[in-house]
Formats: sequence, C-alpha cells, structure tokens
Amino acid sequence: MLIATWNNGAELQACLGSLRQLEYPKDRLEVVIFDNGSTDGTEQAVRECSGKLEAEGWARVAFDRSSENLGAFGGRAAARRLLGPGADFVLSLDDDAEPEPDALVRLVRTAADPRVGVVGARIVYWDRPSETASAAGHFDARLGRFAGFAVDGSGHVAVTECCSGWDPGSPSETWLFSLDGGLLAGQFYGDTVVSETAGFLFERIPMDVYQTRTLSSWSPDGGFELQLSINLLGNQQPEPYCSYAQAPDESGFAACTDVYGMTTLLRLDSALRPFEAPRPFSSGMTVRSIDARGFAIVVDSDGGTRWADLDAGILSAPVEGGLSWDARRLVGGGFDSAAGELASWATTYSPRPNWLAERAGLRLPIVRAGRAYASVAFESSVACKTRLELLALDGTICAALEATAPLDAGACTPPQLRIGANGVVYEHPTRPESCDEYTCNYIARIWPDLLR
Repeated sequence: MLIATWNNGAELQACLGSLRQLEYPKDRLEVVIFDNGSTDGTEQAVRECSGKLEAEGWARVAFDRSSENLGAFGGRAAARRLLGPGADFVLSLDDDAEPEPDALVRLVRTAADPRVGVVGARIVYWDRPSETASAAGHFDARLGRFAGFAVDGSGHVAVTECCSGWDPGSPSETWLFSLDGGLLAGQFYGDTVVSETAGFLFERIPMDVYQTRTLSSWSPDGGFELQLSINLLGNQQPEPYCSYAQAPDESGFAACTDVYGMTTLLRLDSALRPFEAPRPFSSGMTVRSIDARGFAIVVDSDGGTRWADLDAGILSAPVEGGLSWDARRLVGGGFDSAAGELASWATTYSPRPNWLAERAGLRLPIVRAGRAYASVAFESSVACKTRLELLALDGTICAALEATAPLDAGACTPPQLRIGANGVVYEHPTRPESCDEYTCNYIARIWPDLLR
C-alpha cells in the first residue's frame, strides 16, 4: 500500500489505525509512506504508528521523506519506487482514507480474476455514507486516445490525444500537421482553445498542487507561453496570476496580479508576445472578453462586471447582471447572451432579436472578415441531419448546407460540423472508421475555403 502525505498528521494516524483493522493476513501486507516535507510533526506520528504495525507482524513498513513538496502524484511515484519486489497487487491510498475492515479482501478477490486488470473501491463521505465521493471508472487499453482536432485559418491541423503521457499535469497532448499529413510540430500539452488565422492557442489545466495553468501558442512564425496561475494549497501565500482575453484581430490583453495584489496590464500579439511595456491597472482586475470595437469586459476585485477602454484606462459603471461566460461577440460591438443584447459600453441589456433568440445556445462565429455570421445546429434525429447556415448581420439566411449521416442500428450520430478561423469548416469524427487491437483510424473532412 502506498500513502503520500503532507502536513496531515492527525488524519494520517486515523488512516493507519484503520489499516490495523484490515481482515487480511498481516504477514502479506507492506505499507510505504512518503512524506512530502511536512512541518507539523507528521514524521514523528508516522514513526510511532509504524512501530505498532511492525509489532503486529506486518511484512514490511517503510518510510521516507522529501525536503520539498512533490505533490500527490510525485509523492506516490516516490513511494512506488520504495516498494519491495514481491508485491502481487499495489493499492494507492490518500492520507485521509479509512478502509473498511473487509475492503482489502474484496479488492484482492476481484483483482485475482484473470479478466481484471485494475480495481478500485467506492469512496464515501464520513458524514454522508450514502453519497459517493468517487469511484472506480474504466481504463482504456489504448493509452493514446483520440480526443479531437481543430483547424486554423491557414489549413494547419491540431490533433489532440487524451491521456497519452504519464505527466499528471497534462492529460492531453496536441500534435500539429499540414493538410497533407506532414508533421509540423508537437507535442503541446493541454487542449486547443483557440483556432487562429495562422496558428493555435493551447491551455494546460493543472491537476495537482504546484502545477501551473498556462496558455501557450503556436504559429508558423514561432510561439510563446503565458503562465496564468499556479495551483497552491489554500493556506499558502498567494502566487501571481494572470487573466487573458483576445480581441477580434487576435491580439490580446493580460491582466497580471502579483503577490502584493498589484495588477499590471500587458498588451500581447496573437502569439502571446508582449509588444508594449506593462502599465498599471486597477488592483485585482481581471479581463474576460473584448468586443469588436476593442472595448473589454473586466471583473473588478469586488466581482462587479464593467466595460473598460484598456488603452485609455477608463472604466464604465457596473453592468447590471454581469455577463455570462457563453456570451457571443456581435459584429459592430457588444455581446449577446441569455439576458439579452448588451451593446458596447451599455450597462443594461436590451431584448435580443428573434433570430438570435432562435439560435440560443449555438456558437455564432463571425466569418467573411466581419461581414457575416455562421451557425451550426443539429436539425433532425429522423434524417440524422446537421444544418450549417451563413447569416447576414441582420439574421437573414444567405446560404445553408445540410450534412447527413446514416443511421447505425436505428441510432443517429449526426455529423459534427465546426467552424474555425477564416470560415474553415471541418467535420469532427464521432467514431473511428476501423480498429484493430491497438489502433483506431479516424477520417476527418475539412473544407478550408467554404465560408471564406
């Protein structure tokens, strides 16, 4: 059994106490505890409890510690290296978990089935034992699992694999190809979040403490990386963090706050490279979005939503009701959301036109150099059809295209049409064309100039 711990001596003692109650032969049990540099007396508590385990005839009790916090995954990896060579099964435990006495017997009995590769227990809350906190899922034998792809406005293709590496902070990796299949670059950690005229932005979300949330870019001319935040435990000193928003011309702004609460504003090009000197900004302010006129939506330190002229440093009065995260940018300025239409620099909403209301919940990318919108909607489960519309700025339908897919045993998986920069249209594969034991083949269709 592997246990990584950090400054959690009391709960770790309870965990080790529960292990002493396990209904399993003690002479077949080994426990390895790895301390991530605790400063609260955890080490002394572990050594006292280890003595009790050894006296009860456990096969082996091992303890080691680091001078720095390696995080939960790093601690478990270190503990794994300390295991003896004879283990039939390995169980990883959090330092606040307390297994039921029969838990190990049941896990081992299930794992002994030759058809089973991995087992896990249902975990419940102490005060709500009927509620599942987490549970075992399934493990995909294909470590590199296709997760999706995107196309930029110049025909570069970003293909993302889920869970292809063992770095816990990067559950997905992205590789870049030309339209003819040539490898351009890789590997980028994180998901593709923006398809640009020539390039992509990727965001990496931390999964463990001391890992960073980063935004990185790629373009034919190079790339850059912007650290947005670091994942810390709640009782530690605040670390710097940045918020980021992109303008229609693909330039952007980052508002970065330091450990003292002072905020500066950075102006960035499409590759996230600063091209102006940082300038002071309202403390604690974050940037959310930028409209077609170049005015930004920002959130102040009190949580209020305001308009901002980032060049002039002028703020509006608070926007009544704020602005939802799924608000859609409008040609000519402003945003559309479920609350209505918010014109540039307006602080109250007006009713949205019928054509916008009818397409609520759909993405509405701006295409044709700001002269039109595009919309994709699933239209019919009977015909298994998806509809792509090209819309004038007043909502008039200028052209429409329908894509269909055959029914599979009566079930409909409609074509997943998506729109990238410059009006690129691509069909996202929903299922592999074929698979063998280790590999699946996906077919993607791309129309680089359909809406240009």
